[in-house]
Amino acid sequence: MEKTMLTDFTRRILDGLTAQNAAIAAPPTLWDVFSEITNHPEHRTQKQQIADIKLAAQTLTFIQTYNIDTLADMAAVQNLRARYNEMHNTLVSMSRRYHTLTEHIVQAESYVKYAPVYKRFMELKGEKEDAYFNKHREGILTFKAAHDYMTRHLNGRTKIPLDDWKHELAGLTAQREVLLSESDKLSAELRSAETIKRSAYPFILFKNSI
Repeated sequence: MEKTMLTDFTRRILDGLTAQNAAIAAPPTLWDVFSEITNHPEHRTQKQQIADIKLAAQTLTFIQTYNIDTLADMAAVQNLRARYNEMHNTLVSMSRRYHTLTEHIVQAESYVKYAPVYKRFMELKGEKEDAYFNKHREGILTFKAAHDYMTRHLNGRTKIPLDDWKHELAGLTAQREVLLSESDKLSAELRSAETIKRSAYPFILFKNSI
C-alpha cells in the first residue's frame, strides 16, 4: 500500500537527524523517486512490492504525461484541482437542468396524451360523466396534474415548447456524457498526483538528511 511506501527511509529519519538540522542538498527528482520505488525489493513484503510496482507505473506515466522532473515542477499541474472543481460545478448545474427538462417533458407528454380524454370528460353531464370518470380516472387526474404543472412552468407562454425541450435535453445529455468522462479521467490524474507526492516526501526528507 502507498502508506507503507519507503518506511525504511522514514525509520532512518527518526533515528538520525531531524529535517530541520539536515544539510541542504539538491532536491531529488521524480526520476530519483521512481528509481527508489523500484529498488531494494528484498526489504519489502510481497504486498509492498506489488504496491511499489503500481506506484512506479503511476509515477512514470505522470512524468511522461506532464513532462516534469521535480516535485517543485508539480506546481504546474496544481491547476488540475481547479479544473476539476470547475468541471464539477458545471456538471452540477447541468444535472439540475437535465432533471428539470426531464420532468418538463414527462408532464408535457402526459398533458398531450390525456388532453382528449379530459376534453371528452368535460363535455359529459350526469350519469355519463360519472361513468366516464370512473373508467378514465387515471387519465383525467394525470391530465389535471400536468395542467397544473404547465401553468406553473410555462411562464405566461400559451404553447408548450415540447420539441424545444427535447432538443435541449438531447444536446445537454451529449455534453454531460463528455464532461463525465473527462471528469473521471481528471479525477484519476489527481489521485495519481497526490499519491506520488505523498509517497515521495519521505524519500525527499531522507535525501536532505544525508
